[in-house]
Amino acid sequence: MGWGINAYRGHLLIFHGGGIDGFISRVSFLPLDNTGIVILTNSDRGGSALCSIITYNLFDRILKLTQVPWAKRIKERADKAKKDAEQAKKKKDKHRKLNTKPSHNMEDYTGNFENPGYGVLTIKKDVDQLKATFNNIGFKVQHFHYDIFELSSKTFEKQKFKASFHTDVKGNISKVSIPLQTGVKDIEFYRIPEKRKK
Repeated sequence: MGWGINAYRGHLLIFHGGGIDGFISRVSFLPLDNTGIVILTNSDRGGSALCSIITYNLFDRILKLTQVPWAKRIKERADKAKKDAEQAKKKKDKHRKLNTKPSHNMEDYTGNFENPGYGVLTIKKDVDQLKATFNNIGFKVQHFHYDIFELSSKTFEKQKFKASFHTDVKGNISKVSIPLQTGVKDIEFYRIPEKRKK
């Protein structure tokens, strides 16, 4: 139930990782070799790679296999993945229309927007830029083109979300749609009307 099953240099490998802000862990077994390793780290930056390097190195030693330069090999893979991600980003942004402006004043994009299943997205103006909060996670909101804004956060360093603002027949910003999940339509957040002052 949740275990990864793979092979490590011809040996059955069962493993599972875990982590949250501040640490990464991994439990790995070679059950047919009566061997198990638990790695605990106090870092979420590169913690997964560190777990792999230490685990594979220990397995090589325990099984008396030829040593593999795992640190070098995993770094090469990470560098390639980073380069591929940068190329994909350039390709993804090739449709960006430069020198465009939003259709409304910055203040018009602020407010509380709600989706029944996802909760409330709050957008506020902070000096000369917009900021958003969703599920207690803060996002920078930067203009991408027209009424599309890009949401970025330290929590999701490798992912940016394109938020599309929509207007109603009166020309007011009425909802925001964001592709939060792959394989489904963009999630729509509708503006929560402000309470009128008596």
